[in-house]
Amino acid sequence: MRAVILLFLAAVCFTGCSRSGIGDKVIVKAIYLEYSGEYTATLLALRSAPSADTGEVTEQASYLSGQGATLGQALAAAEEKENRQVFYGQNELLLLGPELCRAGAFEACRYLAKETSGRPNMAVYGVDLAPQEFLELDQKGKDALESINQLEKKGYYKTYLYEFGAGDGQGVLPGIRLAGAKAEPLGAAVYSDGEPALVLKGSDLELAALLSGQQRELEMELELEGQAVRFQVRSPRLFYESAGRGEGLQMTLHMTGHIQKIVTPQGAAAPGPDRELEQTINAALAQRLLDIIESTYGQGNDVFRLTSWLYNQDEAACRTQQAAGTLWQGKVRPECRLHLI
Repeated sequence: MRAVILLFLAAVCFTGCSRSGIGDKVIVKAIYLEYSGEYTATLLALRSAPSADTGEVTEQASYLSGQGATLGQALAAAEEKENRQVFYGQNELLLLGPELCRAGAFEACRYLAKETSGRPNMAVYGVDLAPQEFLELDQKGKDALESINQLEKKGYYKTYLYEFGAGDGQGVLPGIRLAGAKAEPLGAAVYSDGEPALVLKGSDLELAALLSGQQRELEMELELEGQAVRFQVRSPRLFYESAGRGEGLQMTLHMTGHIQKIVTPQGAAAPGPDRELEQTINAALAQRLLDIIESTYGQGNDVFRLTSWLYNQDEAACRTQQAAGTLWQGKVRPECRLHLI
């Protein structure tokens, strides 16, 4: 029995268990990265501290910032600013500064995807703040995190580290403006070969979210017959139908859903069926989808992963056409069949 107890104590002592709990660590909630001749890494952490007024324990924002020739050196320099253990297990956000968004975003994400400082399901955003401006958020940092969280809950486009750090240089990076502590959407950059190729905003970004599999209500505004018309699309869905073989290989992208809450310059439209308006909206949505597909897939940038559906239909033809550079040309045709309610 004594031998069993000794073995148990040895296991406890040498497997890293200790009396230090989560309260003895610095809890990182977001990482900000930028590059301008050298890397800057800033860790936004929340510390528990008693309020000077009430004595109640509250969370306060604190910042650990470091620089280095490599991203790893910058992160290490930031961690060295704190005596306690830096804990990344609750890290929710990766924020990339303007210069890193222009060049180097994928390299940064690939690095973090392999390190303990990164988490696969952390959201990635571009932000319009330089390193010093991010530090100047000061105690508004906690409010900024909450504001970004609210933006996500409202359905703003979301990209995760495991997606953007996949390594093929293609991806969609949503941008946010931090005006004080308030997060505002800036649109999203579509990357090709590791560099931003175009920016999607408004209704185009709503449709891009649908193409990326982010199912939610869509808030749309389209130009119909010379006037701006706003409406919602409830329960939007995409269905992929591949057909043909060889050079005749095609895919139809079917969009379904329900159109509601139409607002024109003359005011809210009366609810109920309107076949002519329904057809006009469907035609405009199909054209908008086609424009997005032609500006991405049509340029060889398969950011919405459409090629796999064609491969399932005729893999041999896809390989031949991909090698010839013709796979992207005119292969996808959107068709919208939404119903007005």
